[in-house]
Amino acid sequence: MWVFNRLTTCCFPLSKFRRNMKKHRLFIALNFSEKIKNRLFEFRDLWPEMPGRFVKKENLHLTLFFLGNMGDEEIAFLIEKLKKTAGKATSFELKLTELCYAPKDKKPRMLWACGPAVEGLSKLKEEMEKALGGEWYRREKGTFQPHVTLVRLRRFDPSELPEVKKKIDLTFPVDSFELMESKLEKVGAEYRVLESFQL
Repeated sequence: MWVFNRLTTCCFPLSKFRRNMKKHRLFIALNFSEKIKNRLFEFRDLWPEMPGRFVKKENLHLTLFFLGNMGDEEIAFLIEKLKKTAGKATSFELKLTELCYAPKDKKPRMLWACGPAVEGLSKLKEEMEKALGGEWYRREKGTFQPHVTLVRLRRFDPSELPEVKKKIDLTFPVDSFELMESKLEKVGAEYRVLESFQL
């Protein structure tokens, strides 16, 4: 993929564009109201013995795409693409219906709150994929399942894991998505919103 530079009126490869700039670790996510974050954070009280690190309440989110490292000018280019994507999608409701370990077919590394992929979310992701193209994000294997990571598990003996398969009922409106930056600090990952896009 080639990128057009308005300042020099020339084109150059996206790979070279990425190498020459200060990098920001980015992802696209759905964020929640304080009410939903409180509900999600309350689940930690069910399993205080869980062998892992609970995600901080302010960091709870639902990742749509992990984008990797990008430079400042590339971010500006990306924001314009995402503005067009937001204009083609509509708001919808999303449900989280169960708590479970993930990945389901391997040794678990996380505890999720997850739910079904509704039509509105599928449409939004489809429009994003068209806008982003293959070079802008990591393609996922298999079908996307909406989920919120609640716990990142540490090394454990299988006997340490409590039974967690539990039905829940959390429904919330989705009328925006965010371009987020992740920074690794001494206290763990810290996230900040770079741009919000209304549906």
